[in-house]
Formats: sequence, C-alpha cells, structure tokens
Amino acid sequence: MKRFKLFVALAVTVFAPAIVCAQGGAATNIRSSAEPLPNCTPASGVQAEPMIWDTTAGVMKVCTATNTWTTVSGSGSGLVIVDVRIYPRTDVGINAAITACPAGGTVLMSNGAYSIAGTINIAKPLNLIGTGKGSQLIVSAALGATTDIILVQPASDGNYIRLTDFVIVPASGSPGRHAIHLNGASAEVNNFTMERVLIPVKFGGNAVFADGSGLGQGTPVVATIGPNNVLVGGVVMPNAGDTVRIINNVISGAGPAIDVTFQPGAASFILSGNNITSDGGTHIGNYANTTQILNNEFETDSTFTGSNGSVIDLDASSTAAATGPNVTGNGISVINGITANGIRVNYSLSANISANRLTRGISTSKDILITSNALQTQIGVNMFTTGGPLSSEISDSGTGTIITGKVPVQVVTSTAFNFGTYLNGYAVCEDSTAAAVCAGTLPTAAAGIQYCVSNGYNGSNPNTGVVAIGTSAAGQFIIDMTGALSASGGYVSSGGAARDSACVVGVDSTHWLLYVKSGTWTTH
Repeated sequence: MKRFKLFVALAVTVFAPAIVCAQGGAATNIRSSAEPLPNCTPASGVQAEPMIWDTTAGVMKVCTATNTWTTVSGSGSGLVIVDVRIYPRTDVGINAAITACPAGGTVLMSNGAYSIAGTINIAKPLNLIGTGKGSQLIVSAALGATTDIILVQPASDGNYIRLTDFVIVPASGSPGRHAIHLNGASAEVNNFTMERVLIPVKFGGNAVFADGSGLGQGTPVVATIGPNNVLVGGVVMPNAGDTVRIINNVISGAGPAIDVTFQPGAASFILSGNNITSDGGTHIGNYANTTQILNNEFETDSTFTGSNGSVIDLDASSTAAATGPNVTGNGISVINGITANGIRVNYSLSANISANRLTRGISTSKDILITSNALQTQIGVNMFTTGGPLSSEISDSGTGTIITGKVPVQVVTSTAFNFGTYLNGYAVCEDSTAAAVCAGTLPTAAAGIQYCVSNGYNGSNPNTGVVAIGTSAAGQFIIDMTGALSASGGYVSSGGAARDSACVVGVDSTHWLLYVKSGTWTTH
C-alpha cells in the first residue's frame, strides 16, 4: 500500500505513558494494521518516521526512547484523535472521544467539518483542540434555543480545561443558546483558558456565558479568554470569580460586548487589548474590585443603545460599589451620529480615568459622565477629540471628584468638617445660619499639600461666622503670619466677618504655614 506523509501543525502534549509531542514538521505515516511497522531505530540514527497513524485501529504510535513503538492515542491514553474511522465527526463522536480520554488528556479534532446536533459536554480537566480554521463545528439550524453548543460543567475537578484552535458556526440562522457555556454549579471552573476559537456568527445566546457559584468562588476563577478569539455575541458572566482576563480578542455583535458582575470578594478583572464593537456596550457590575480596562478599542454601531446609554459603564450598586477601577489607554469612538456617553461612573469608589482617547456622539452625549453615586473619581489627562465645551467632555455630579487642573471644592453646611484626604482643596462655608461657626480639621501635615477655607453665601445672606482651621493631633503646628507657632495640636480662627478666608500649606510632617487672604486671624 502506498504511504502518505501527514504533517501535524499543532503542538500536542501527551500525558501517558510519557510526555510525547507531535510538533510542526513532524512526519506521521498513515498505514493499516496489516502493514509491518518500520524500523524504530534506522541505521542513520535519525528517526525519519517518529509517528504512525494506524487507520484500522484508530490509534497513533510513536517511537519511544527505548526504541519501541508505543500506542499513545485512543481509549485509555492521554491523546484521543477524532477522525472518521473510530470517532465520527459529530457531537456524538466528540463526546465519545472525551469519554475515552482520561482527565488531563487531549482530544484533537482533526481537520474537517463536524456536524453538531447536540451539546458537547466537558466535565473533567481536558484539552479540546482543533487544527485551526480547518476544524469546523457546524451547528444544526434545528438546535433548540435552550441547548448550548459546548458545555463545560465539571462534576468535581474543573482545573485546567482548555479550548483552542477551532471554529463554531451555524449551518444557518442563530440556533442553540450559548456557543460556550461555563457552568460552576457543582465545582470550580478554575484555570480555564480559551484561545484562537472563532465564533464568527451570533447564536441564540452569547459567545461565552459563565454562571454558577463555583463552590462560593464564582465562575470562572483564574481564567484567560484570549488571545485571538473572535467572539460574536459577547462575553457574559453574572458571577465571576478572581483573576478573570479577557485579552486581545475581537468582540462584536448584538447585545452586550462584555457584561460582568462579580462574586463578593473577587478582584483583578482585566479587559485588555480587545477590539470591541457592539450595540449593548460594556457593563461592569457589582463587586468590581481593582478592575483594569486597558488599551482596548471601543466603537459603536448604528443600532447602539449601550449600557445605560454608555460605551463603558462602571455600574455597581449602593451595597456592592466598585472599588478602584482603572480605565486607561482606551480608544472610545461614538460614531454614526448617535447619542451615547463614552464612560459612565456610577456607584464607584476611587475610579481612575486617564490617557483615553474619546470621540463624542451628538451634542447631548458626554465623554465622561459621573453620577451622584460616584465617590472620589480621579480624572487624569485624556484626549477629547471632539473638543469642548467642558460640560460635554466631563459631566460631574459625583462627590470628591478630582479632575486634573481643577481643585476639589466642598460646600460646608455644618459647623464642623474635615478637609479630606486629597492633596489640595477648597472649603466654602455656607451654613443656613449666617453667623454659624465653620471649623475645619486638617489631615496630618505633609510637604506640598495645601487647603483653603472661606466664608461664602448661603443663598440669602453672606456667611459671617468664625472660620477656624485646626490641626489633627498633638505634635502638629501652624506657623502664623508673624512666624509664631500655634500650640501643639492648636488652631487658627478668624474674627467672624464676610469673606474671611485663609490657606495653609504643608511644610513637613508636623508643620503648616498659614497664608491669610482676608479678615483678622488669631493663633491658638
């Protein structure tokens, strides 16, 4: 029988009985069991035929270090190859190969079209690998709306499940539910990876959907989606766990591009390097601690409605605010003449937004919208390509927002207040009782920080009460306009007149320097 060379273009690690790799360029002979095996150690000392595919038995054999031919694929081995001989190119054949493959092994879907009429189930640690665009899962148009194409639902051990190098495409229409469904109902889906998987058409649900408690850890945990996936239909995770990364993918289609809410206590979600175009926007929900949205390219399409009308929506809740999200280095383009905000910040603490390039929609749109539920948002230097006015670039209703080039101002309507934790700021006394005392307490002194306070106008009359600036504790001092020191832990106060105002500048860790702007001030 004539023999043909098969070149395996994908590195495959085989876990039993020894680690064996079929790498790019390795020659594999196809032969039947009736043919005699060639010499495993040719006279030249160079193995010309390191791998043989037995077409009758449906197994692969390799020449081992002991110079013997050993079967490394098939039932009980670490590598099961789906081909038309033993495992048909159907969902049934793939599931049979998964069943035959031991935990931690690899199911290789050889080049070809696979007819998918049901769910492919993965319930154990496994590598499901194709050969690239040539391995195509073609989903029946009749697949039901509640049926997933690939369901990853570990029964007990969900560590190290990997999907790579294949295509999922419908025969026609938008059949089925989710293209890939990660379900942590019974176990953690942990250390999950997915790369070079092409889902170029939207199914009935999402490209990737993840749910389940993951034994209280969320689903998935420590997962990487990317690089180089094409995900039409977006990624939705209503209960994500720690350290989820979505990196360097193309994400598009109807509905949300990204919609992620987190398990309480989860942290370190990273969305980086993706090209994202959708009509539903990117929504980051509850418990989004230390979320990083970095160096992505966001665009809208003609049907865009967004998440709360925004391209990026930091949208937690009053009991599960996002803490420390960082939105940096992204390109955000609102195109097609629609109304949409670039970035919305809601129920977020200490969000940082900087170095983004923002192109605004029509005039009612905002590049950055900060709601009254946001606290201590920090707006750094961003590029507003559409230009002013400032109210369209940044619409700020938050508390304690710091905008580069703007000094934080707090309006004081009580008799005592703190200057806050910012490096500088102004306080304006506007108590409804015009003659009420307005006494502020400084933080611990530090070189270069500065604060100012002034009587203002309460809406009916000028405020005329005594204004006081006090140190935080014993060992803290104010140097007054004569060069004299206040008492340890002391303060300075005005005489009580309209527009009494003064500033202090930190000199070192224990001293403040007073600058009187208006009024008569006394050192205590």
